[in-house]
Amino acid sequence: MKIAIVSDLHLGYDTFRNDAFNQAMQALDMANELADAVLIPGDVFDRHYPKPDVIAEGINLFRNLSKKRWGAEVIEVNGTHAFTDVPIVAIPGNHETTVQNSENPLTLLALAGLLIDTSHAHTVLQKGSEKVAIYGFGSIAESSAKQKLSELQPKPISGVFNIFMFHQTMYELMPFNENFMRMNDLPSNFDLYICGHMHNFYEETVHGKKLIIPGSTVLTQLNDIEKRKGFIIFDTESYSYEFIEINSRPFLIETIEFKDADDIQILSKCIDEIDKLAKGHEKPIIKIHLKGSASIMNYSLLIQKLKLKYAESIYLSIDASQLTDKSIDKNLEELRDNRIGEMPIKQLGNALFIQKLNDLEFDFSLTDANTLYELLSQEESKEKAVKKSREFLNI
Repeated sequence: MKIAIVSDLHLGYDTFRNDAFNQAMQALDMANELADAVLIPGDVFDRHYPKPDVIAEGINLFRNLSKKRWGAEVIEVNGTHAFTDVPIVAIPGNHETTVQNSENPLTLLALAGLLIDTSHAHTVLQKGSEKVAIYGFGSIAESSAKQKLSELQPKPISGVFNIFMFHQTMYELMPFNENFMRMNDLPSNFDLYICGHMHNFYEETVHGKKLIIPGSTVLTQLNDIEKRKGFIIFDTESYSYEFIEINSRPFLIETIEFKDADDIQILSKCIDEIDKLAKGHEKPIIKIHLKGSASIMNYSLLIQKLKLKYAESIYLSIDASQLTDKSIDKNLEELRDNRIGEMPIKQLGNALFIQKLNDLEFDFSLTDANTLYELLSQEESKEKAVKKSREFLNI
């Protein structure tokens, strides 16, 4: 049996809403042509509570898909309601999961008979004499995933090809939170493991079998490796797969290096490079990394100028995290030397203190203002400084 794995459609994604719908439709239509069934490991929708018109997009998309001919059919669903035998099998992702016992948008598609929601349940597909069972584990809080798996104890069905489909972050791929699930936490003895959630393609090995993450069908995170969009066709007979790329908006990345550049030089160079990258593309996504050293008066203003210039023709992202601002370095150096410009910080503070006393019409004949400043500035505790100053002033 050939199984299409299409994940993270994110229907209703605000930034590229049309892209999300069109690319989901493209992927699912191609899946219908190339595969006997389709599995969706989460995030059909981008939000827990999508707007009615976004839900309508999902209904239209899957209604058309469910009317097409498929090589396999659903013959058994254990643990959940099934209102179709069309082999479109899905689980909710973290973008869809709602509060406990509350229906999520994926459930609505299942209740309408447009797909099978196989969360915490087995769904069995058949093509000829071959059977494939899918156990689904819909997204839950990362801190609860291991405990929930331990309670459910998913087990494969004897005599069939078994797939474990889930939607969680894997610690081995994103090792920055101890709560994330590990590969070894996944139930053993399944023939194939499928995961959604992460938007780039990955292949790993779990319990001696393949773990496949197809990535999303729409660009969302704008990281440097999120370029190819598509889905997987997995052949259960040969135990092999193919990544099928879909057409998506061009995503172009460029790094521009500077040495002691000012605002005008940076702006001019960015415009030159952006124009070169955008040539021949219709409203591409362009990400610019700025590196090196510069003296910039206002980062946000510079970036805003660039985004306004290309607002109608380019989706522009600017990363200036690797650009060192020389003016900041100069200010830090002055602070390390206890000065601002040519004036020592202490002297500047004293001058401002005296100016403030002048504003308050302080009678300088009563005491020495410089000594009073010393008393106020030497003590670490505000209370002690006030106490000594009051004693000095006899008040």
